[in-house]
Amino acid sequence: FFIDFGISTRFTGPGPHLVTGEIGRDPSAPELSDEIPYDPFKLDVYLLANYFLNSFLGKYTNLEFLRPLLLDMTHPNPLARPTAAEALQRLQAVAREPYGISFRWCLIKRNYTYPERVV
Repeated sequence: FFIDFGISTRFTGPGPHLVTGEIGRDPSAPELSDEIPYDPFKLDVYLLANYFLNSFLGKYTNLEFLRPLLLDMTHPNPLARPTAAEALQRLQAVAREPYGISFRWCLIKRNYTYPERVV
């Protein structure tokens, strides 16, 4: 679980649920604002995908199948991003697609030489 309880908000009742604030671990999210309210759930989708883009896709070669989903999840327009439930459905669908034996290999670092990749 990726949770930052220091800046979380508790909601009750039906939405819309909106927040304001510019403070967070990842300041790259385009909607962060102290003045314009935004959907914190769409922000969560962005933050999780951006973490995976930077921490995993940048380091490993055999995770490229996730890139289209992660790019949709980090769309600059929050309204164009999938919800968390939609992102999970897409991830599950991608995980069921056959990619051959390379899909089942361990993570391969981008800086590995060819012999290291084979071993």
